Formats: sequence, structure tokens, C-alpha cells
Amino acid sequence: MRDAAVICRDRGPAATTWQDLKIEGRLLIDPILEEIDHADACVAEISSANPNVLFEAGYALARNKPLYLALDETDNEANKAWEGLALVDTVGRVNYGGSARCLPNASWN
Repeated sequence: MRDAAVICRDRGPAATTWQDLKIEGRLLIDPILEEIDHADACVAEISSANPNVLFEAGYALARNKPLYLALDETDNEANKAWEGLALVDTVGRVNYGGSARCLPNASWN
């Protein structure tokens, strides 16, 4: 996601990752939620079904932010994790083949 954010920035759209946030001396969740609140849309890379990312994705949805779930469909474990998450049965996803160069070019529908 860091590489995809850099590519997006090079093309014009603002993109922020959690690593870009000023987190020194703060709980990590506070600046992340603040950034979600200020974002026009959010992309969550869910290939590993990371609980923190899933929480942040849920928060973005609760804040009525357009949310794009990105999945490396070439990763068998990621596909299994997606299929095991019943809560995303009716949610679309963006496949990006594990390549940061593909994500900014993905169809964001």
C-alpha cells in the first residue's frame, strides 16, 4: 500500500498511509481515525484479514466514506481469508495482483 500511495501522489490524488501520520507519543488509532474522518475515500488492503485494518474499514463505513477493499487475488491464503469473512459477502473488492503499480490503475467501482 505504501508503494501504491506514492504512485497515487505522483499522479495527483492525495494518498496517506498510517506510516505518514505523526504518531510520536500518541496512540496509533487516534491519528488513523482522524485521517479517515478527513478522507474523501478509503482503501483497505485486506489480504491478511488484519483485525486493525478490518476495524478501520468498518469505521470508514460507519462514517459513510466510500470504501475500497483491495485484495491480492494471486495469494491463495488471501482468497481463503476473504471467503471466510461472511461480513464481506455483499461487499465488492479491487483485485490488484499484489502489485503496487496495478492498484492505482484498478477499476474503482
